[in-house]
Amino acid sequence: MRNFDTPMNAAGVAAGGGAAPKNGELEVALAAQKVSGKITIDPSQTPFGTTPPGLFGLAFNDDKVGISGDQMEFFKARLKELLPEIADTIDTIPADPSQIIGDVARIVWLALRGQ
Repeated sequence: MRNFDTPMNAAGVAAGGGAAPKNGELEVALAAQKVSGKITIDPSQTPFGTTPPGLFGLAFNDDKVGISGDQMEFFKARLKELLPEIADTIDTIPADPSQIIGDVARIVWLALRGQ
């Protein structure tokens, strides 16, 4: 994904070094981790590490992630705890487990930028 000829990651944040502003990726990953018993996050790395690798390219209902439609509301509730400033936007995210996690991270990033 590119924006103004700057390489971007899954949530639309410029790739590269330096301290990045809060983009919501970590919060999306942590919320998913709280709901799924299959995800682990290592925030001590830069960028943070995920198990399974490539988490943001997977759907919530992927066998490696294991979040069902019933669990999507729990995911959204955890995400609102981590990002209360965009709770209204999080409410509009469909509780569809076939969504790609990176697409939800992009919604979160856009909401954080719009504050």
